[in-house]
Amino acid sequence: MKNISKSIFKNLLIDFKKLQFCMGRIDVKDEASTLAKEKRTSEGFKIESLALEWMGIDPVDVGSDSISESIKLTDKALENNSAHIWQASISSNGKFCAVDLLTKSKNKEGAYDIIEIKSCGTPKSNEIVDAAFQVITLEDKGIEIDRVIIVSVDVGYVRHGEIEPKKLFRLTTLQDKHGNSELSVKEAAEFQKSKPLTEKAIDKVLENLENNKKDLNKGSQCLKCSGFNKCFGEELPEYNVGQIYKTGKKADVLIEAGDLNLEKIEISSEMTDKQKVYYQAVKKDIEIFDKSKVESFISNLTYPIIYFDYETISSAIPMFDKSRPFQQIPTQYTLQVEHEDGTYEKYNYIFRGEGDPRQELMSSLKKDLPKTGSILVWFDRFEKGVNNELAEFFGGRDFFNDMNDRIIDLMLVFQKLHFYKKEFKASASIKKIIAGLFPEDSYKELDVQEGETASILYEKALFREIDGKEREELLDQLVTYCEADGFNMKKIKDFLMDKCGMEVK
Repeated sequence: MKNISKSIFKNLLIDFKKLQFCMGRIDVKDEASTLAKEKRTSEGFKIESLALEWMGIDPVDVGSDSISESIKLTDKALENNSAHIWQASISSNGKFCAVDLLTKSKNKEGAYDIIEIKSCGTPKSNEIVDAAFQVITLEDKGIEIDRVIIVSVDVGYVRHGEIEPKKLFRLTTLQDKHGNSELSVKEAAEFQKSKPLTEKAIDKVLENLENNKKDLNKGSQCLKCSGFNKCFGEELPEYNVGQIYKTGKKADVLIEAGDLNLEKIEISSEMTDKQKVYYQAVKKDIEIFDKSKVESFISNLTYPIIYFDYETISSAIPMFDKSRPFQQIPTQYTLQVEHEDGTYEKYNYIFRGEGDPRQELMSSLKKDLPKTGSILVWFDRFEKGVNNELAEFFGGRDFFNDMNDRIIDLMLVFQKLHFYKKEFKASASIKKIIAGLFPEDSYKELDVQEGETASILYEKALFREIDGKEREELLDQLVTYCEADGFNMKKIKDFLMDKCGMEVK
């Protein structure tokens, strides 16, 4: 019998709530960057270490680079009646999983509790299916499971001094057969519902593996899957139905029929107004331009116009005092000032020291930011959110309230389709807009090309994992990356002014 691991099973799932899967994803790899995977792994190890410290136990560690060796060590630990088994590896009837912590039940002799430690906030459907797979595998092996508990991060925890594991973590109890702990009602109900569905899905996957079936559950999810070319035997068209139908039955029907090219399908009364714009732009090869609304947007800008962008870092474990899990901590900004007479100034700040960057960043920002003028950003909820967090940190809102009141979101011109062309591909991201307006210009020319990479690299520099000359060169590259967003906002604004026949400084 062919085997399926928990990770492969989860990778096959395209809908965790309905337990729908697609065998075409069997060979699909994790598309996250190497840096992202390294951060995820490192953070996971730290969370696990803190959780064990909090629980005050010293488990038998049966983890191994060799799965077969880990299974043997687990069997031995179970035979020895070990109270706590770390990374217990269980294989049964084609299923394999590793449990973070298998610990003896206090309620029933011979039974065990499953404790999973996650680097997340409130557990979602994928973590619940993860737990269901483990229970099914262990029970199939003949191991009775009493409680199923997920240890996750309490997003409301605020750090003061050393990390307090007791306050950092929260428990979500999915199952307790003996009623001696309080079930997490919503998550426990989802767990009970998903467990039989998970079992059926596992059986179906194993059957497909055994018979080499390549059954595909075709639908809108295919358009986001890196295995698309392999499954369909063709490249995804540049302008495809996924640009107007993100999800839903209409997308599923088109994809099942192989109608992927947006230029070849017919307009439908079911399309929303926004979808019709995307469709017409491709079908008729036209630009959509609402001159009056674009002019109104630009006319509301007041000089000096300030092009502004933050870059941040974030972690499941709060890095500094008065910070929370997953909080966006600003580390740098670009602040570019366009005056009415056409003069232009650039203020690019990045924290080059060690420790919490917020105090120094705040001092620099107060010095650099003009007291009047519109502050142009891309996706204002992010910058305003960071400002609100800074206001809370410093215990004063006047500066940040004034700043937020002056913020204007340039992305809205494109999000609201006041201007649209097919090259934007149904996106309002600044990178897609720049690629659509100025194809000769590209973020690809930068040493650092996207936000997650910038954040992870900066974190390495902050904590001296990258040091010396290499550190200084990296910080300079990160300044250039952040500066590009500010400069590109000006390019886009100038393009819109020129498009309206307005004078560009």
